[in-house]
Amino acid sequence: MRASHAPCRSPGDDPLGACVTGTSALAARTGSKLFVWTAVVLYVLLILYVLLIAA
Repeated sequence: MRASHAPCRSPGDDPLGACVTGTSALAARTGSKLFVWTAVVLYVLLILYVLLIAA
């Protein structure tokens, strides 16, 4: 029997949140300015996505 995949129904289920978390962890671990700014941009995109879903 195949498992069915439910669509993303909340911002917490979105892969963007995982990308933000992973990039933030890399930024904290490496101290790389590239990862820091990438994490900031992804976090802003995540906030905009949540606001879009809430609207």
